[in-house]
Amino acid sequence: MTIPSYQSGLLFTKAHRLVRERVYTVLELYQLTPTLWSLLSMVLREPDGIRSATVAKELGVKPPMVTMMADSLIELELIQRVPHHTDGRVKLLAVTAKGKKIAKEVENKLNGEIGYLMKGLSPQDIATFQHVLVTIISNAN
Repeated sequence: MTIPSYQSGLLFTKAHRLVRERVYTVLELYQLTPTLWSLLSMVLREPDGIRSATVAKELGVKPPMVTMMADSLIELELIQRVPHHTDGRVKLLAVTAKGKKIAKEVENKLNGEIGYLMKGLSPQDIATFQHVLVTIISNAN
């Protein structure tokens, strides 16, 4: 490291707090949390639906937690439970039309907020930053 760890920690903490504040401000407008936003995003990526077990594994939570989170998004009419296309016993989580619309709005607002915070960074800087985050997560596992 080129700067002392305490200084890196302070920079990380300040940046995290600033990003978190902006993200929460946007998500609260839609009654979402970062975890619910992550779940909605995962469901959105799978046009035919996604199994709760797959969501649980990716989020690193137990399946009952996914059920509770999914219930919240269902109440907001952003996702729904649908039968699996080949196994009717299995229920998949699928995005609703309202969910697609809200996700697009949230994505645009978050991109604006995060984009503002990253103003002055080149696309290469941002790619390097994302690579650093992925590496940290990978090394922690």
